[in-house]
Amino acid sequence: MNIKYLIISILSLCFIFGFGLYYKISTIKKDGHKKKPLVVCTTTILGNTIQEIVKESIDIQVLMKPGVDPHTYKAIEPDLLKIAQADAIMYHGLHLEARMADLFAHLSHQKKTYAVSDCIDPKKLICADQECNIYDPHIWLHPELWLEVVKNITKIVCLIRPDEKDTYLHNSYVLSQRILQAHESNKTRFKKIPKSKRILITSHDAFSYFAKCYDFEVLSLQGINTASETGIADVEKITNFIVDHKVPTVFIESSIPPKTMQAIQERVEKKMHHVEIGDELYSDSLSGPNEEASTYIDMINHNTDVIIKGLSKND
Repeated sequence: MNIKYLIISILSLCFIFGFGLYYKISTIKKDGHKKKPLVVCTTTILGNTIQEIVKESIDIQVLMKPGVDPHTYKAIEPDLLKIAQADAIMYHGLHLEARMADLFAHLSHQKKTYAVSDCIDPKKLICADQECNIYDPHIWLHPELWLEVVKNITKIVCLIRPDEKDTYLHNSYVLSQRILQAHESNKTRFKKIPKSKRILITSHDAFSYFAKCYDFEVLSLQGINTASETGIADVEKITNFIVDHKVPTVFIESSIPPKTMQAIQERVEKKMHHVEIGDELYSDSLSGPNEEASTYIDMINHNTDVIIKGLSKND
């Protein structure tokens, strides 16, 4: 860590804790009762999952807007204000929020700060490097793993508001059953695609857990972290794979610019094979409110619809 970054981090933390103390004093009402707790979380996926469990009993503030890439996101001044006010902080962990990792590590000594993925057995995780020092963080694309996170979130919110424990346990059960029902339905639908056609080519390597869950082969242009660069050799390798396997459709993602996939399409066309760019998949973020993927369950169902539609071309 360089000196400039260290100074900025220290100043930010001083601001956070100073404002946090002011906020705790100012949120006591005249009758002596505190307002409902505030939980700050990072992504729309996490925010929606928490909201489904706590409903309106806890104030949920999400730092990242729909379509924002969590791999490259840096905390901005309004985020620090929200964090200062928070009674608890939840984030994914597994280095998803890479540029906020140091901030969360510091906050854990001062505030209730939870990485919701800590509940997952490392044996169930996918390694992101040869030494397995880093894991793929995209566990929500494997609904069975996300169900474990739902249980962990439920435990956390029961600690925050123990008076609502029974309600939270009920809401968590209902949500889990809905996720499981969607997952089983989608698994049945994917099995109707011949194994040789279950090939998913995407912008970045977010769908490895999806592939493990639904028995797909997945290729991507960028690594797990979208800050990684795509080389000419990578583009050529995927281009040749598409042609050799007669892949009908490649897919763009909501939080990744589509220009690289468009370049792939052009290269494939020059090799006398037509490949379409499918509808948008959601990997690291939900859609905006009242759109096709505004909840976690809507997201996994939308992705299923898009993938089946794209891979069923030329049938």
